Amino acid sequence: MGRWALVPLCLAVISSPGSAQGPVEPFPYPSVQGRNLEDAEFRIPAELPGDPRLLLVPFKQWQQQEVDTWLARLPALTEEVPGLRYYELPTLTTGWKVMRWMIDGGMKSGIADPAARARTITVYTDKGRFLREARIEDDAHIEVMLLDARGRVTWRARGPLTPGAWDSLRWALSPDGPGGAATGDRPGPAGS
Repeated sequence: MGRWALVPLCLAVISSPGSAQGPVEPFPYPSVQGRNLEDAEFRIPAELPGDPRLLLVPFKQWQQQEVDTWLARLPALTEEVPGLRYYELPTLTTGWKVMRWMIDGGMKSGIADPAARARTITVYTDKGRFLREARIEDDAHIEVMLLDARGRVTWRARGPLTPGAWDSLRWALSPDGPGGAATGDRPGPAGS
C-alpha cells in the first residue's frame, strides 16, 4: 500500500466528531448575554463563577445526547479540581428569542434539579458571528471549551466525550498541563 493510500483514512479520523481536542493558543471567548433556567442573567464569560470554567455549547436539540456524555463524568471532576465549574450553554440564533418562553420553559420542565437549571444558560445571539469569534468550524456537534480566569479558551473538544478527550481534559486541568494554566495565574501554552 502506498503512503498516499492512508490519506483518506487519516482525514476521516481527523474530521470525526470528538477528535478535535486538546490545548489551544489562548483566545478570548466571545462576550454574550444569557439567562439560566432559574431566570438569572449573565454576561458570559465575565460573570460566570468558577476558575476554571468548562463550557458545553450545543446548538441543536439533538445534541443533548452529546452533552449528556460529558455531564455523566463532570460532577466527579469538580470534586477533584478545586474551583472547576461547568455550564451548559445552549446557543441559538437571535431569531429564536421570540420563542424563549417556550424553549427555556421546555428545558426547565425537563430538568428537575435546581443546580442543573442554574448551570444551564441559554444564549440567543448572532450565531454566525459567535461561531467565527469562538473559532468553531460549524454547529454540527457540540463544542466543549475550558476557560481560564480571564475568559480565554485554553482547551477545547468537539462532539461527544471520548476516552481521548477525557484524558486530554484531565491532563489540561493538571498542574503539568496547559489547563493547569486555567487558573489564569500560570502561563498558558506557547508562552502566552
